[in-house]
Amino acid sequence: MRVLSSKQPRRRAAAAVEAAIVLPQLFILLFGVWEVSQLIWMNQIISNGAREGARQASTGNIDASASTFTVQTYVANYLQNAGLAVPANTVTITVTNQTQGLSNAGSAKIDSINQTLVDVTQVAPASSSDPVLSANQGDLISVTVSYPFDAGRIAPVNAFFFLGYFNVTATAEWQCLKDTPITVNSTIPGAPLQ
Repeated sequence: MRVLSSKQPRRRAAAAVEAAIVLPQLFILLFGVWEVSQLIWMNQIISNGAREGARQASTGNIDASASTFTVQTYVANYLQNAGLAVPANTVTITVTNQTQGLSNAGSAKIDSINQTLVDVTQVAPASSSDPVLSANQGDLISVTVSYPFDAGRIAPVNAFFFLGYFNVTATAEWQCLKDTPITVNSTIPGAPLQ
């Protein structure tokens, strides 16, 4: 009968070789999880910004001088306050009155260092009438926000999404709640007939 020796051969560099094989894969997985979580976080903020913009546009309490511009500024401020900065690229904010077929797009730039709103400008030719000011009660108003994912990514390169560069886009629709003017009879009715 043969007796096995309790002495195992020494494996001096085995742990280093195993770490060299496993650690790069672990880092790729870890950065992938961070990138996906960043994408989900950005999508949530952009969805909330679009919803808040549509809610603001549907109230009917908009400044009559620049209503679509006011909604676009409101959405850009919401994104800025939530922590999304756009250093080189721009956020596109489109306000559409779907019932009347009117649309107006705007572009917002946010300073990444000071976290201040730099500019909101109209990038599409303005419609003959403003989509928000011309809305009637019951019209469907939508706000679409398109944000470049590269402005908020964690990894410095596009290593984990092989589909190229893309925008995170969200759309929210809200029915216009603008009050309909009513006419009130200013004459006092006569005494009831007896």
